[in-house]
Amino acid sequence: MSLSGEQYQSLNVLDVIRGIWQRKRMLTTLTLLGLAAGAATVLLSKPTYQSEAQLIVENTTTSFERAAGDQQLGPQSPIDERLITSQVSVLKSGDLYGRVVDQLKLPELPEFNPALRNSSFLKTLMIAAGFADDPAQYTPRQNAIKAMAAKVTVSSIQDSNIITITSRMNDKKAAADVSNELAEAYVASTRQSDTDSTDRARQWLGTQISDLRQKVSESENAVEKYRAEAGLLKGQTVTLGTQQISELNSQITVAETASGEATARANEIRSMLNAGSLDSSIDVLNSPLIQNLREQQAAAARKVSELSATYLPNHPKMIAAQKEYASINTEIRKEALKVVSSLQGQAKVAKQRAEALKANLEAMKGRESGANISDVKLKSLERDAQANRTLLESMLARYADASSRQDSSQQPSKARIIQRAAVAPTPYFPKVGPTIFLTTLAGLALGLGLAFIMEVMSIAANAARNAPRLTARSHVAAAQLEHQGIQIPTMLPEAKLMPDAFSQPLQMVRPAPVFVAPAAPAPQPAATVTPVSVMAATGSKVAALDLLTNAENQMPEALRANADKLRNICQVLKDSRSEKLFSFTSIGSAGPDAALAAVITSRALAEAKRRVVIVDVTTQGGDLEMLVGLPAGTGLTDLIAGQADFTKIISRDPHSTVHIIRKGMAHDATTQARLVEKFESILTALSSIYDLVFVLAGEANPATPAMVKHCPIAFLLAGLERQRDAMAAAHVLEAQGIKATMFVQVDGGSAAPMRRVV
Repeated sequence: MSLSGEQYQSLNVLDVIRGIWQRKRMLTTLTLLGLAAGAATVLLSKPTYQSEAQLIVENTTTSFERAAGDQQLGPQSPIDERLITSQVSVLKSGDLYGRVVDQLKLPELPEFNPALRNSSFLKTLMIAAGFADDPAQYTPRQNAIKAMAAKVTVSSIQDSNIITITSRMNDKKAAADVSNELAEAYVASTRQSDTDSTDRARQWLGTQISDLRQKVSESENAVEKYRAEAGLLKGQTVTLGTQQISELNSQITVAETASGEATARANEIRSMLNAGSLDSSIDVLNSPLIQNLREQQAAAARKVSELSATYLPNHPKMIAAQKEYASINTEIRKEALKVVSSLQGQAKVAKQRAEALKANLEAMKGRESGANISDVKLKSLERDAQANRTLLESMLARYADASSRQDSSQQPSKARIIQRAAVAPTPYFPKVGPTIFLTTLAGLALGLGLAFIMEVMSIAANAARNAPRLTARSHVAAAQLEHQGIQIPTMLPEAKLMPDAFSQPLQMVRPAPVFVAPAAPAPQPAATVTPVSVMAATGSKVAALDLLTNAENQMPEALRANADKLRNICQVLKDSRSEKLFSFTSIGSAGPDAALAAVITSRALAEAKRRVVIVDVTTQGGDLEMLVGLPAGTGLTDLIAGQADFTKIISRDPHSTVHIIRKGMAHDATTQARLVEKFESILTALSSIYDLVFVLAGEANPATPAMVKHCPIAFLLAGLERQRDAMAAAHVLEAQGIKATMFVQVDGGSAAPMRRVV
């Protein structure tokens, strides 16, 4: 059974609540059943205890435990999510579970060995039907491993390196022991895996070291043998030939320096002899003989000086003293020349020695150039020997490090236990209070849900039974309208247009159904229209306001009949055809006739408990606010311009429950164009909230069809003299998609009997 839109609208929350309360016996029964189910669960279920151990996966190797090569690599790589997931899978492995089963002797516990406990009839039936495995087909150890896998949960904490091991068992001590033993077995297995790798490395290193030792010995023997054959004997740091060449270079430099120095000193003495003074020559002054002669020279000079004071220069003593002084000077000169000769001899000897050394050097260079070629091969052999020696030393260091880690207890693990499982003091399941509360709440919720569904279905059935009555009431209302001379419009086939309809500013495409009457006295008897209602012409805004407000807070009797007719039309169209959108437009009116008709009709509908909204889309606005007594304010154009939201533009009629949406304060062309573009979506939103939506278009103008084309029903207000214009306007509106157009006379004339033509 499905509900129509009207039936859904007839649902009342209070009625539904009353209907649910009438089924309180069912609610009580289901609530008590939930309470009983909770109590049975608590009494019949075996208590389950939970214990949890936690591991943190990290690199526990310190810098002191690494090999020398590993220390140069810097810190170890960080732990990533893939490694954590891998370690969780390792913890769930059957091999690790088997170690725990063997260590704790779990097959001896009834909880892990089906053979030690009685099998229920349901379990036996499921085994016979193939829905469960037969424990007899497995060994006690395999059954214990399967039971442990079902009772142990291994998971990782998100965004961390922590792994939790949770055990839920009937034996609280066994729950704690299993979690702790599984954690310890995992840590030990990580050490054991590293120990196995170390043993394999030791075996491989031992083989490599034996081969390398043989290679190092052979390469070193080859180096020494070739060095002896090529005569590339080493000195302190280089070969003997290179060392000899270096020493010869040093000796040549010393000899050439000595020769040059001796020659320079001899030349200096000669220059001094020519100058007549030897006082600045170190070589002459350092000679013992010359030093003795200079002492004699000084004594002879004193003697000549003493005799000159007593004797004349021609005196024999003076002459003898001067001869003695001259003789000493001659001896000094001879000795100085001997020194010069000695120095020249030293220079000559040094020069000859340097030449001899140069000859030896050239010979040595010739021999050494040949030795260099042999030295190249020797260096190649030495590099091979050094490489083998270095590799052997590295292998020996790694072998020593692997030997030190031979014991598994000395190996670092990939994880460590940060929390050991403790024996739980209270059961994890069932919790007496929460279990009973939740089952009771579930029973109550089930009762409320069933009661709600049953009540909604009951309302839907009643609505279906009352649907013919609603249709009958609609037919009665339609009959009353026909008795008053009003017919409900229907879609009619196309017809030809009147030629003079184009004289109006509206353009016409196809006709719409209109209501006309037989010829009556009028300015244009060729085309008369029967009005659905007759209203007094207002003539001006002041007259319209006086007409509407001449009775305090009540609709004047002059407008009551008109309002009732228009209200009945809207109600019938709403109930029978679900029409919600109506437009009000006037033609050739000097006052706010369309606004007055929309106000009185909406107030009459509001008295009938209908939710009605009037949307003002007149060119300038103002008529609607003036009639209902609202000040000017924000409206549709302000909403389109983004200056107000939807809730701010809706106002209430001070004298009824009708809602008003004013035109707004923004009147520029851009905003008006956007309003035309968005108006359909606005009407769609309003029609989903209100029972009826009235679009007040005001005096007809070229822009009116674009604004009212989304309203299926249109009310045209005009005087009898404008009937031809009203028919032309009806054609234009039909061309825009309007289903029915109704004429409301505003000049106060009497209406002739109605008949409908095309």
